[in-house]
Amino acid sequence: FMHSVRPYETLKACKIFRKLQLIKEIQKTFSSQVKNLGLDFMVENCVQAEKMLIGDVQRIGQILINLIGNALKFTSKGSVRLTIEQKGELLSFHLKDTGIGMSTDVTKKLFQRFKQADGSISRRYGGSGLGLFISQNLAALMKGRIDAISEEGKGSTFELTLPYQQSDIAITCFRKHIFG
Repeated sequence: FMHSVRPYETLKACKIFRKLQLIKEIQKTFSSQVKNLGLDFMVENCVQAEKMLIGDVQRIGQILINLIGNALKFTSKGSVRLTIEQKGELLSFHLKDTGIGMSTDVTKKLFQRFKQADGSISRRYGGSGLGLFISQNLAALMKGRIDAISEEGKGSTFELTLPYQQSDIAITCFRKHIFG
């Protein structure tokens, strides 16, 4: 699958997008699941961009949906928090949960194909062990990466980091053009 996605196709997919629209779509995607699970799901936007961003919003969305879906799957109580920040030339999507967590040994293997903590995880929570592998490859195609730290019984933190690229189009002008 990953070999069929060429960098040229990724470059063609880059679009100008509003980060706030992406955030709203993510919140909408998970709102009923979060409500059913009884978890707190918070999204904190710390980036106050005045211009539209350039990036592959579809792939960014796929990665975030996978990361948030995993966080919700492995969190039975507490919270899942997504914080979006600009760190110099990088855009960071920082996801922290209060889920079951993982050992350091498991964390080191997370981004390999068909890898899960052990057979009991697959039986209990489902999944093929491909989601994080695919997400890491999608991030790499956009010149980004995903890092993870975790502690058993205390939760996990995943960070998607991508190049921060603003367009020349002001957000207010875009809104007028589309909606007015």
